[in-house]
Amino acid sequence: MTQEEQSSFMETGISPTVLTIKHQNYTVSLHSSKYPDPLPILIECLKASSLDTALTGSSNVYISSLTKAYSTAKYNSVRNTVEFEMENGTRTAISQKSFVKIQNLSFATNLIDPDLVSNPDMIRTFNQMGHSSILTRISGFKKNKLPTMWSCLFTIVFKCLAERQTGLDSASKQFLTLLHGLFTDEPVDFGKVLWTQFCESPTSSTKDMEISMARFWSLVVAHANSHYNIRPKDLTDENTAKFPELQIGKLVVKVDTFEFVGKLVVKVMLNKIDKDNAILKSYLVANPFPHPVREIPNELNQLIEKQKVAPRISFKRKGAPTADVTPRFPVIK
Repeated sequence: MTQEEQSSFMETGISPTVLTIKHQNYTVSLHSSKYPDPLPILIECLKASSLDTALTGSSNVYISSLTKAYSTAKYNSVRNTVEFEMENGTRTAISQKSFVKIQNLSFATNLIDPDLVSNPDMIRTFNQMGHSSILTRISGFKKNKLPTMWSCLFTIVFKCLAERQTGLDSASKQFLTLLHGLFTDEPVDFGKVLWTQFCESPTSSTKDMEISMARFWSLVVAHANSHYNIRPKDLTDENTAKFPELQIGKLVVKVDTFEFVGKLVVKVMLNKIDKDNAILKSYLVANPFPHPVREIPNELNQLIEKQKVAPRISFKRKGAPTADVTPRFPVIK
């Protein structure tokens, strides 16, 4: 440990009351055999996607450690880090790059900024998914207007990865780029989307009672423990944080009345699955290529093309920005 890191230790006062885990940031099973038709092929696609770890990953940590880190967390808008205190009194911070790394996501420079994905491109994606009726504005997106395959995809991604859970149609445009990236295989910066969600967690309205984005926080706390060579001992069912799992039975699977074949999985998603996968082979026998493409009338295409992207000028979070640009706490790598 460096002298700077040693000097960051502070006296620990009375530990805060142990907080409960908020019912969001669920973990989800990616065992396709557990899912009813037509979802197994979708689950295989998610398992083969770059969001695999983000959807399933968690670490065994003390609930008290999780409480201490979360209850002391603060987003530093100048450094674009989340600062927090560990249970032993160490004040530290995690950067976007480190957060993305523990999610096994790319931090490459050629990724598409999700805030710059155009509205017309997003609208075209949802129309090809079979959104009913044809979308001409992104604000018109409704989860229940999608075929079962894509409606369930949205539910899984939203329940497991979104910080705000006020309603299934309340996802931000930036968050919806996760669906766009999965569907088109465009190199959208998923890491930035998840980092945004994580940075929202310290501003949760229930912060004094519940830990928001607790599963992601467990990964961060475990990463910090490793960085500082802290090895938790005597983890038990009583003192270990437990995270809610998305209940498969609550996914709404129904017989689609959609005429459009947007309910079929697109080729770029299927291409990520191992070609010898039995579920993939069965799916392709039942749904051979080429899959029809939805035709959009010219007059509606003109309306779609008029939609303009409104890129963010800077990355901002709630609360007053941190004025001190001098690093006060070591950032874990």
